[in-house]
Amino acid sequence: MGSRLTTMKRRNLWRAMSDSNYDYISNDAPTYWPTDPRKLPDLLDFFVSHGLPRNNRQIHSNYDLSSDRTPVIVSLSTAAIDKTLPPKLTTRKTEWNIFQHYLEEDTNLNIRLKSPADLDQAAHYFTTLVQKAAWFSTPAQKQQAPFIPNTPLHIRQLVAAKRRARRVWQ
Repeated sequence: MGSRLTTMKRRNLWRAMSDSNYDYISNDAPTYWPTDPRKLPDLLDFFVSHGLPRNNRQIHSNYDLSSDRTPVIVSLSTAAIDKTLPPKLTTRKTEWNIFQHYLEEDTNLNIRLKSPADLDQAAHYFTTLVQKAAWFSTPAQKQQAPFIPNTPLHIRQLVAAKRRARRVWQ
């Protein structure tokens, strides 16, 4: 369920959820932020559901710093929720040798680092350099069809039956 520790209570909860065909909803990010520096952040807050389609729910964290916990908010919908993927700098088709060569050839190591403004400028330069290397070494993706949310199996079967009936009628 995303927690760092595997305790007996966690195992019992997981077993009970599996036996009852329950599902957990979590964003797999820490929700507990201890003030003690010797303790590590951990995931404590999640939702338990039963019979809710995965594409009809969305979960996100509320990062208002009000306590040592990050509230988790789940949104439920009767229709499928469009879950857009975050933009990515590279893909699985990125040529990493070209990426490395671009960085080796274009990196300027003679940058002045004497003031905070110099550090900001160097960080901006490095970020821009990595972005350009990624864009140069990653082939452009083909334009994809618009995202169609996953629909439940029984709806897809009904649509297929409707299309077959229309074909027969025409």
